[in-house]
Amino acid sequence: MNTTPKYIPKILIVDDRPANLVAMKQMLKHLEAELVCAGSGNEALTLALTGEHFALCLLDVMMPVMDGFETAELLRQNETTSINCRAIILVNPSIPLLLRHY
Repeated sequence: MNTTPKYIPKILIVDDRPANLVAMKQMLKHLEAELVCAGSGNEALTLALTGEHFALCLLDVMMPVMDGFETAELLRQNETTSINCRAIILVNPSIPLLLRHY
């Protein structure tokens, strides 16, 4: 009998628009993952700095104060947050395909 608890990855969804957060959660609900939402880049950084570990971070490109590019850059520059947020994908529904590696 295997007593090891099942690993459930966390996905961080970052968007300043609540409707977009709901839509992303709806699209990802079939995954066996815990979906965590943040309403800003600052909130995402705070979650990563407080020790939350995310298998994936989905960042909205166009957010006020701190956009997705700046958030991704700051996540990668910090030793703690770069470990706590392994993969970053930048998302913008108005752009058909956006590729930028972080």
